[in-house]
Amino acid sequence: MAEYYFVEQPTKGAYPITEEDLGKVEREFHFSFPRVLKDFYLKYNGCEIIYSQFRKGTDSWDVYEMCAIGKGRWDIAGLIRRDREAGYIADYLIPLADDSLNGTYYWDTRDEKIYLTYYEYEDDFRLLCTGIDTFFDILNHACKQQDEDNLFDITEYSKER
Repeated sequence: MAEYYFVEQPTKGAYPITEEDLGKVEREFHFSFPRVLKDFYLKYNGCEIIYSQFRKGTDSWDVYEMCAIGKGRWDIAGLIRRDREAGYIADYLIPLADDSLNGTYYWDTRDEKIYLTYYEYEDDFRLLCTGIDTFFDILNHACKQQDEDNLFDITEYSKER
């Protein structure tokens, strides 16, 4: 099982779920979580994470909170319903996390790319990386390197994946 250094320790805010809870979301919205994301939710659903900042070239990025299954304002099912009813997001995009400026990271179920977008700029999707495992690796590195002048730069890291 993967290590998640970006999860606050000791864990806070955990909201335990089961495989059946994940299956309900998958069936309702017609997609399948990748195993690495299922494992994360089964162990750390709803837990607080370490605020993680990083760079991609000259752009700064951050991850403030992970979406959860069945918990609070970042409940995945609630976000999907809101986004789809508003016609904001295509059916193949699943919310994954948010940044400190109310942007949302979405996971593309077709090709596993991770994008960041802001509700007010619905046509502007910024590609972060490909794969949930890569996203988690970025958070694992970034949470350890929080110096504003020396943020983890994923430019070369992303090319290797």
